[in-house]
Amino acid sequence: IIAELEGINATGTITNGGEITSYSGSACVLGAATVKNSGSITAQSYGLDVQAGATVNLSNTGTIASEDRAVYARDGSTVTVNNSGAINAAGITFATSAGARIELTNTGTITSTTTLSFFGDTGIDKVTNKGIMRGDVRLSGNNDLYEGNGGRVIGKVEGQSGNDTLRGGTLADKLDGGRHPVGIHGAAGHLAGRGLRLVDHRPPAGLQAILVEGDVLALQN
Repeated sequence: IIAELEGINATGTITNGGEITSYSGSACVLGAATVKNSGSITAQSYGLDVQAGATVNLSNTGTIASEDRAVYARDGSTVTVNNSGAINAAGITFATSAGARIELTNTGTITSTTTLSFFGDTGIDKVTNKGIMRGDVRLSGNNDLYEGNGGRVIGKVEGQSGNDTLRGGTLADKLDGGRHPVGIHGAAGHLAGRGLRLVDHRPPAGLQAILVEGDVLALQN
């Protein structure tokens, strides 16, 4: 068990099968690092605080819980996450600042109790969700990808600005393509437009929309 007032500062490889707890600040302040967590990481502030320009790989089969952000990627950092455990936050679960990027593969559960399960800033983000994400996914700037086949977002997926690609699964997805969607797809084999609600009736040329009944597609001009 590792119990610290303000967590740990680390680079290299961190393997945790016990407990890492911070009672005031971030649990793990990371430079270039590989984190393998099968135990618990608990923080008053950020669970994993990835420093500017750092590259971090996270494999989580345990639990990560935060009263603020579970994983925060600062300017210019790159974070790759494979989650089959539980990652929970009272604030935004995954968040980036300018130029940072997160590539997330989720087969577990990701939960924000109050706001977004994922917020991307201006970096290129990729979210592959085969599990459960509670809270909206907001990809924001740049050309992002959401792949939701086999998963569910309890909330909506927002592409916002950039040329984004959003792909839903077999459940009733809420996909908001933003201003410049490249493609928005639901499950193949279903009629295009079944249960479809268009917020803007002037979709961009070449847009493909194949959705399951109950899917919601929102386009902005």
